[in-house]
Amino acid sequence: MCGIFGAVSLSGVPLKHPDCISAMAAALAHRGPDGERIVGHERARLGARRLAIMDLTTGDQPFQNPDGAIWMICNGEIYNAPELRREYTLAGYPFRSTGDIETIVPLYERFGADGVARLEGMFGLAVWDDRQGRLVLARDRAGEKPLFWAQVNGELRFASEMQALLAYPDQPRCSTASRSSRQPISWWPTATDWRCAAIGTRPPSPRGRRGSTARPRCATRCSARSSAS
Repeated sequence: MCGIFGAVSLSGVPLKHPDCISAMAAALAHRGPDGERIVGHERARLGARRLAIMDLTTGDQPFQNPDGAIWMICNGEIYNAPELRREYTLAGYPFRSTGDIETIVPLYERFGADGVARLEGMFGLAVWDDRQGRLVLARDRAGEKPLFWAQVNGELRFASEMQALLAYPDQPRCSTASRSSRQPISWWPTATDWRCAAIGTRPPSPRGRRGSTARPRCATRCSARSSAS
């Protein structure tokens, strides 16, 4: 169990509450007591709290591609990582770790968001493509790993647990009084009647055959120059 989190500006302006990224990390400390790392700039920041189980010395996240334009964080395990590692090692990708999670980076470089369809495992992940100003969020097909998101005041924020999103002072809180709200929520982790004004989760990835190039429903593309699609 690890914790991932981040925020991106949807309009290209600086993030309104950059200090809240560290607060998000603190809210997820129980998920990753073995380390914390944050990367980014004034318009996009991603981070991870790590529970070191595999690849104890080289597995710190976020992972970045060689030119630093792609940042990736993931909570979970990629079961077909050995196959992906062999494929991209032969293609010349310079892996810096020996674990399973980094294999997502060259997979994204080649296939973009469609690469999610090739992943086998349990995961909640985020990829920021700085060249295209695009954020991809995805969950495994069974929805085993959680991933919450909120779009507030021109920013998209996400985290492995809801309380990390509540670190923001402008984040609407949940209340039974909001039951009549028309704000959507796609999934809730407990059997309650509550709704949340602006928090949802990524739906699980679509079921499909291995190697399918169908675009995953779980991919959220957010341009820093326009509204999220």
